[in-house]
Amino acid sequence: MAEIGNLVSAFVEERVDGPEKGEGDYWQEAVFAALFSVAFEATMRLSEARKSPEALQQAVQTVVEEVVTSAAVWVNRRLSKPELRITIDISNLMRSRLIICFNEAIAVMGEKGWALETARSHAVYCLLNQAATALTIQGVIPNQKAAKNFLQNAMEACDSMAEEVVEALEKRRN
Repeated sequence: MAEIGNLVSAFVEERVDGPEKGEGDYWQEAVFAALFSVAFEATMRLSEARKSPEALQQAVQTVVEEVVTSAAVWVNRRLSKPELRITIDISNLMRSRLIICFNEAIAVMGEKGWALETARSHAVYCLLNQAATALTIQGVIPNQKAAKNFLQNAMEACDSMAEEVVEALEKRRN
């Protein structure tokens, strides 16, 4: 199960470019959402995770730790500014975002009976909307239109990656 985190990280890394100048703050939030989207779809399809609530909790913890361990390396590298000798460690923030998203998605599945895709999309939207709001208030995202574009583009990217990983897992299973 631990190798899923490495696969999730590599899958997302191959599909995202580094941040443009001045876009690091919202780029990282979009990356966290993408990592969650792919990790959630993969984790929820594990037979071990479906055995009991405790097994699901253990699977989520294992996958999150493995994703953070693997993805933090390339995310930190892309966010770091070598010309300024600034190194960034995003591990704790990444871990907390992933756990929050997993908890939210699993909660709405259990409480409201939502399907996997709907629960995942809801958790991603919550994460990205909160990030867009905070970054707009901070002046990082300049206006509401830019925030809406960020949210829409990041949601589409997350949905696309999730669909791609689901197709790959379905092919593998058959």
